[in-house]
Amino acid sequence: MNSIPLLHLNGLGHGHNKIIQKLIVKYWRRAGLNIYSKDVNWYNDEDFDFIFAKILHKANEIYDKNGQLAIMGSSAGGSLALNIFKKMSDENKNVCFINDRGRLRIGNYPPAARDSLKKRSHGSQIFQDSVMTAEANLERLTEVQKQRILVLLSFTDLIVPRHLAKIDEARIRRSIIPGHIAGYFEHLLFARKTVADFAKVALSAKIGK
Repeated sequence: MNSIPLLHLNGLGHGHNKIIQKLIVKYWRRAGLNIYSKDVNWYNDEDFDFIFAKILHKANEIYDKNGQLAIMGSSAGGSLALNIFKKMSDENKNVCFINDRGRLRIGNYPPAARDSLKKRSHGSQIFQDSVMTAEANLERLTEVQKQRILVLLSFTDLIVPRHLAKIDEARIRRSIIPGHIAGYFEHLLFARKTVADFAKVALSAKIGK
């Protein structure tokens, strides 16, 4: 069975959780997914454009070797993954996108509100810029591109309001587990087949050809 290459982008932090990365690589490989983890340091001194270009370069390297690529972002990584997906998809590359509880919109909150982007970024300007870019990209998604998107949601989420992670007309998998962190582990343990099956179809000739 040919494995599907999947680039995974981590959530908010410095991007060095090797234990989780190794678990994802080993466990998800059994579902036919070849995981590439790219550390994202959301508190890097560089700006968003630099981080975006670096991740895009990595994504294109993987794509050039495989001719297809699934791009998945967990939590904060969701917005960056969407931005990479949109860029590559606009270049007619065979890619799909999985948003794992990631914030894709700024949201209508006062700056001091608990759910405002400013508060939830915890000082990461890279994350703020990524979300703002993602929101603009959402408006430019084509119908075909939306068919190549899977959204993984927790039953409830007090970190990322669920309406900020959804994408109209994209496929949605809703977890029965409440909570942002608990949802992450539920997706890690039980969503691999959903992700693999989705990617196989999305990257096949059945969509967008």
